[in-house]
Amino acid sequence: MPLVPAHNAAEEFDDIDKMLGKISVDAVCLAMPIHLNAPCAIKTLKAGFHTFCEKPVANSIEDALELQKIVEETGLIYQVGFELRNSPLIQAVMNQINSGRIGQVTAISGYHYWKPNAKDVNARMGNWHYDKFGGNVLFDCMSHTFDLVNYFTGSTVESVFADNGYVTDEFKDRKVPEVGGVVIRYKNGVRASISFTETCDMPHSTKFTIAGSAGKIEIEFAGVGCYRAYYGGGGYLEEAIDPATTTPGHLRSEERRVGKECRSRWSPDH
Repeated sequence: MPLVPAHNAAEEFDDIDKMLGKISVDAVCLAMPIHLNAPCAIKTLKAGFHTFCEKPVANSIEDALELQKIVEETGLIYQVGFELRNSPLIQAVMNQINSGRIGQVTAISGYHYWKPNAKDVNARMGNWHYDKFGGNVLFDCMSHTFDLVNYFTGSTVESVFADNGYVTDEFKDRKVPEVGGVVIRYKNGVRASISFTETCDMPHSTKFTIAGSAGKIEIEFAGVGCYRAYYGGGGYLEEAIDPATTTPGHLRSEERRVGKECRSRWSPDH
């Protein structure tokens, strides 16, 4: 693979071991094809560097367990790039959950639909999205989905049932699944079910429904992110990332109650 031209006198390396033996820094950031995430993170940690790595953690259970072992042995900081947890939209949802407005979370369902432009992918990357380098929607995107479900439940996974496969002729000669589903049981009793498809001809879209003992929250990532929280008394609160401003965290809020006039407000401090 050709090296990217160096800028600002940055030194180029074509071997990570050579680089780690020469650099003098506190931490490294790894952004690379997913099959290299765990092997390279293990190398950087063993070399004594705090490590920030793009998701997913690994593309095999064996690599993930080995990485966990190295993190525990070295005591170094290892962080994964799950930035969606910090988005204004997800923080607003977590505020609703933590406030107890929907009661205790009991179940979560969600889906991820996508059909990337295969011709464009082929032209730019040689169709990497559909092999071990990309891992398709399951590794490339749904690692975020699963991380958010873990975040919403506030618990850890107890057991998992998963199934995936192929439906259309388009995917039969590829090395990654076209459709699939996962059912997760958490240690606090919450159940979650997530499905995905790679051949839905619609914009990149992810949706969640978080059910609670006193209401529910619906979330959608498609264009402008938004959520709607339903709560006792027959009303709901709806918030969306405000498309009229680029200010981080600026949310448009609209509250409705059954039988009453709609009340709306702009809330830049959410």
